[in-house]
This record gives sequence, structure tokens and C-alpha cells, in this order.
Amino acid sequence: MVTAARLRLVPPTPESVVTVLAFSSTTSAVEAAFLLRRSLPDLLSLEFFQGSGLELVCRTLGLSPPFAHAHTAYLLAEVASQRDVTAEVAEVLESVPWIQDVAVATDPTRRAQLWRYRDGHAEAINTLGSPHKLDVTLPTAALAAFIDRVPGVVAEVTPHAATWLFGHAADGNVHVNITGVAPDDLDVDDRVLRYAAALGGSISAEHGIGTAKRPWLHLNRSEAEIAAFRRIKGALDPAGILNPHVLLPPP
Repeated sequence: MVTAARLRLVPPTPESVVTVLAFSSTTSAVEAAFLLRRSLPDLLSLEFFQGSGLELVCRTLGLSPPFAHAHTAYLLAEVASQRDVTAEVAEVLESVPWIQDVAVATDPTRRAQLWRYRDGHAEAINTLGSPHKLDVTLPTAALAAFIDRVPGVVAEVTPHAATWLFGHAADGNVHVNITGVAPDDLDVDDRVLRYAAALGGSISAEHGIGTAKRPWLHLNRSEAEIAAFRRIKGALDPAGILNPHVLLPPP
């Protein structure tokens, strides 16, 4: 039920710079991400992906890699403004000592090509079969550790599974995609969500709880909070007809 809406007009930003940055480790990529977030006021997007994911995207979609040599981790950053920010972006990038390679685009066609390396992840992963998709958020201090460790957590449950990690570096939102696991095998989901919660993270980020994550809501919400949710739901929807079976676990 929508009771109010607020409209904000955003001025156009015709000047845009997209860059893909290469790093030797997850830690250096994450540290660079938070440095860029502080240093670029016109930062529009800041995305993370791994070397294994980039290799899969290029192989599946027939793309040429952005660099001559493969790297462990990558960031894609887009800066958009009403003014030319090319020099500003270059100056900030020069101040980041962990960057091993850089690809920069200012024209629309080349910008779209660089974005394809990130946007093509879901499409490429889906060609391997229906993946388990776990959308989690980690605090800044735990983000790199989670990314490096979670493939091992998955392997402990299902050794033959493959883990693909990408997401929104600026807010710690990681898309954990796992292939090679039966759709109804939830053991791997349980281990990953419990690991994220143990590091102080959220079991869900931009995609919410829905029906799939109801069994794990207690990892992030206390019994008192869940009871409050249930009372509010009952007050607004006594017949239980508004989006039933979502968010709240069975009583």
C-alpha cells in the first residue's frame, strides 16, 4: 500500500567516464573501492568482479579481455557529471597505488563495451545451469575476507560446486552465485547465509527476504523484532491477503 511518494528531479549528466581497474588481490580492490567512493563526488557506479567471472564472461559472450594479462580482481567505476571530469578521474586514479592496469572510456560505444564485462555476469553464469543466487551485504571491514573465503565455505558443503562473486563494491553488496548444485539443495544456501551473518552482514540486500529467505530471517532479526513485524502485518492485513507467505516465517 503506497500512502505517499516524493519526486526528486535529477539534472542530466552528459559527461561520463567509465573505467575498469585491475588488482592483484581482493583486499586491494576493496580498499581502492572505498578510496574512490571518498574521492570522487560524482561517482555514479562502483562494481566489483573477479578474474574467474571475467574469463567466463569473455568466453561465453565472445568478448576480448580488457587487458593483455589476467588479474585477480576488478573494479568498474562510472563517474557522470554536467562538466568534463576526465582529468579529475585520471588524477584520482593516479593516487591509488594498488591499481595494476586501467581501461578508460568516454565515448558511448566504448563505455558500453566496458560495462558489458560486468553486466554480462548473470547471462554467462546462467549458461552453466540454474544457479543458487544469494544476495548479501557485508560491513566494510569484512567484505574482502568474505569474498576470499566464501568459495571455500561452499566447497566444504559441495566440493564440485563453482562460486561466482560480483556486486556493488560501494555498499558491500555481494551477489553470490553458485552453480553445480541441485535447485532443491539448500545446504549451501544455509552455510553461506550463516557465514555472512557471522561476519556482521545481512542475509539480503537489494532483493529483500521474499519467500526464499524466510527460514533465515532469524539470523538478522531477533524474536522480538519478528513478533513486531507480525503484529504490524496483522494490524494492516488482518485477513492475510496482501502478499501472503512473504518475509515472515510460519508462526
